[in-house]
Amino acid sequence: MKNIKKTFILFLSGALGLSACNKQFESKGIPTNKLVASTYYQNAAELRAATANLYTTPWWSFNENSQGDFIVFVGELLSGNAVAGNAYGPQFTNFSINTGFVGLDFGWQSLYDVIAQSNTTMLNIQSYSPASLGTARTQAIGEARFMRAAAYFYLTQLWGAVPIVDNSTSVVTTPLLHSNIQSDVYKFIINDLHYAAQNLPSTDPQAGRVNKWSAEGLLAKVFLTRSGITGTRVQADLDSAKFWAGDVANNSGLSLFPNYYSAFLTQNNNNAEMLFGLQFTVAPTAGWGTNDVRETCIEGDDNIDGVGGGGWDGMAISKDLYDAFAASPGDLRRKATFMLNGDTYPELVTAANPNGYSMTNATSAYVKKYVDGGPLANNNMNITLMHDASPNYLLRLSDVYLIYAEAILGTNASTTDPDALKYFNLIRTRAGVPTKTSLTWQDIFNERRLELALEYQFWFDLKRWHDYNPTAADAFIKAQHRNTFTYTSGAVTEPTVLTGVNPVYYLPYPAAEVSSDPLLTKTPVPYY
Repeated sequence: MKNIKKTFILFLSGALGLSACNKQFESKGIPTNKLVASTYYQNAAELRAATANLYTTPWWSFNENSQGDFIVFVGELLSGNAVAGNAYGPQFTNFSINTGFVGLDFGWQSLYDVIAQSNTTMLNIQSYSPASLGTARTQAIGEARFMRAAAYFYLTQLWGAVPIVDNSTSVVTTPLLHSNIQSDVYKFIINDLHYAAQNLPSTDPQAGRVNKWSAEGLLAKVFLTRSGITGTRVQADLDSAKFWAGDVANNSGLSLFPNYYSAFLTQNNNNAEMLFGLQFTVAPTAGWGTNDVRETCIEGDDNIDGVGGGGWDGMAISKDLYDAFAASPGDLRRKATFMLNGDTYPELVTAANPNGYSMTNATSAYVKKYVDGGPLANNNMNITLMHDASPNYLLRLSDVYLIYAEAILGTNASTTDPDALKYFNLIRTRAGVPTKTSLTWQDIFNERRLELALEYQFWFDLKRWHDYNPTAADAFIKAQHRNTFTYTSGAVTEPTVLTGVNPVYYLPYPAAEVSSDPLLTKTPVPYY
């Protein structure tokens, strides 16, 4: 793989993973351009600095790129939650993604950047840090293995069989790689997360760092996802998902943030509910790749931030997601998720709107989640064009609660299990909607969509459903109204209706990768 080979050579040739990222993660005072691996990694502070960049720069093109926001388009356009008005969006809405689409390559390459930097960080720690560092050493390796596992989890969900690279030097000498069978990719992910769960601390003094519960929560999601990939749900994997999610729910001491809306305000970044998030900075001096461009891309109106120049993706909410929330009247999550004509947002302060932003557009519904405003918004967080302040949360505690409930339900038609009901209803109570006395799969599926909407999760829920019930998942997607709508005083109309699309559940390998490595499309091989 020519492109992946370049990635691994880059990190092997001296990329130490010490660039500044989120303000909390900066390695202050360290001259990163003069570091030599053999003389670094000598104390706990240097190990912390080495792992800090794993939360930001290598994920950047996964989080955002010049051809649209990769994970936003995957999570929300493929799933039918949103519609993008730019030139790239229809490929995802209609499942007609061109293998030559450069945004596809950016997403693939970014995830292998994470793997390359994780591998190099581990290699340098193992090669140069003294064994006397003990726990600090294993913790840093645990962070790197968590990140590598997270990247591979996205890769195999999106592309299926992918090459496993556990040693960056091997790619330099053997650049042509077969993809590995998906079952082995899952084993690799699980091994990494087991290590992370055993070696990460239960708490970390630095908000935003992954910990033991992050690893266990992701383990639960991996087992739940793997449970159906053979076409029927495997009870042993459901049991493992139940075990790990249950440990987080019952023993972590963590709880939901009291107010759903406030959980996503920038002043509450990295609160205890957030188990894993990508970390970015609003400081332009930190360097390109440490900035979060999502708001600039997804906001529906650049008057929201008062800076101008936003709304690149022309992102709007689909009629299908609107209908999902309409079926949950009084749901407090709706306003925190998207804007309807008549909504006001007092934290979105600008010079022109000192009392906040009022949504007045009746012909569209704008994204709210992760739209944080401008320099004056959210207690003067100094958000500017292409520099947002919110982490990209890839795993939250409520997600783990719902994984727990689904794993308890398993293959049963319904459950009244007290733990399943307890954690499911904690989410419902916070949302301001009635609790339930029994749960079905549909209850949990619907709840996941509303709770995690616009967090790039729903597509992966649809894929997991399709693994073991393809007929039902296909029918659901074909019935979706994957189009925008108008909204005036509660009256909803659809200028155009898009239904009946034929879903495709794996992305094509990027054309550039296939061209440089013809082995990629050959029959996948076991990983040894």
